[in-house]
Amino acid sequence: MNGYLLVVALGPVQDFIRAARRTRDLWFGSYMLSELSKAAAREIDVNGGKLIFPMATGRELEPDSKLLVANQVLAELPPSASPPPEELVEKVKGAVQGTISQERFFIAQGRSFEKRFGQAK
Repeated sequence: MNGYLLVVALGPVQDFIRAARRTRDLWFGSYMLSELSKAAAREIDVNGGKLIFPMATGRELEPDSKLLVANQVLAELPPSASPPPEELVEKVKGAVQGTISQERFFIAQGRSFEKRFGQAK
């Protein structure tokens, strides 16, 4: 066996689009999905997976980096993957949930859109 191919898909994207009332809502939904995908990709990267899509590593995957990531992550895992693929999937889920919790914290602290990202135009 040559290893494993791991696909992580986040969504549904359509719900973010449908719920948007303003352009700012669309932008933030896109930003949030990108940050969640980066969190998933970062977890795969630090656990020895070779990212295929996005083709990025290290600082490019940090929160709020300029890298925009689609809602799907594709990676190759070695045959002797450590942790095993099943455990890595759970770690990826935890990383995504952690990012969601962090965003909720920012909102609870009153960090409005304008305070975090500048004035909306």
